[in-house]
Amino acid sequence: MRRKKGMYKKILSWLLTVAMVLSFVVAMPVTANAQPPDYNCQIVETGVEDASLDAALSAVSSGQTIKLLTDVTSEEKIAAINKSYTLDVNGYSLSVAPTNQTCLYATSVYRLSITDSAGGGSVSLSVFGDPGLAGLYANGYGSEISIDVPTSVNVFADSGYGIFALTGGIVSVTGDITLTGIGSLGAFANSGVYGSLVTIDGEIINTINNSYAYVNGDIFSGPGECITPTTKEGYYTFRDTGDSANPQSTVWVKKNEAPVVSGYSSFRNSASTAAIRFMSNEAGTYYYKITGSENVPSTANLSEWTTGADIDADTTVTFSPSGLTTGERY
Repeated sequence: MRRKKGMYKKILSWLLTVAMVLSFVVAMPVTANAQPPDYNCQIVETGVEDASLDAALSAVSSGQTIKLLTDVTSEEKIAAINKSYTLDVNGYSLSVAPTNQTCLYATSVYRLSITDSAGGGSVSLSVFGDPGLAGLYANGYGSEISIDVPTSVNVFADSGYGIFALTGGIVSVTGDITLTGIGSLGAFANSGVYGSLVTIDGEIINTINNSYAYVNGDIFSGPGECITPTTKEGYYTFRDTGDSANPQSTVWVKKNEAPVVSGYSSFRNSASTAAIRFMSNEAGTYYYKITGSENVPSTANLSEWTTGADIDADTTVTFSPSGLTTGERY
């Protein structure tokens, strides 16, 4: 019996110990681990990640690169004022849409470069607000903005600019500039001690008869007023005459040349059917329009044409147009 009594004491001791431990655990407060913020960019050279592009722009040093880690929208101007740096969109989209501010800005001797190390990224610049704002603004000798990423520049503000390069500023962009605001300009290049240079690997799309480009007081309304011969192969050149007081400035806009169509033939199979054959030196989509006029119809509004199909370059295409009428000549 004494042996059993000792065993009971041990069991009771264990139970009391377990109860004390459980009581201790329950009394302890439960604290969740703090989760890190959603980082959306990183300074490549330091590996430091930031929760906002604004924070990264403040922290980046001259010569460093900010890499996006997700799609980013900025409602503030992105500027290179006291340092030069690179923005790598890293396959993501960067949208800059400030109100009453220029989208991208660089001042004398500083450079802002936008690249894409991963491919598939894009840049969108939207100009809203007061007159005189620009999508890209390089101000002074040595200032430079370059975008080697598919880009759309939309000028919604009145009297705005797609690109503004002043006193030796250099700007290059890959993409189109669309002018919606009244009195806007696609590109503005003006000289001081040094000439400015603008290169557009895309089109200037003028939706409401705005001016196309301004170069040292000369205003150009479109590609038909370009300077010949061009000073850059494959581009329209817009340039002032120049004088001893003001070095020349230049705007280059990539030519959007129509594809070359060859091997064309047509054969009317019956009163209401025909076979058309042709070849294009570029891939794309073909359109056609049935007309009884001897004049070539305008291509300004392709919505009035019939959409054909996607075609490959240097491949013979044969199709039968719809809409032929018995007895009519086309």
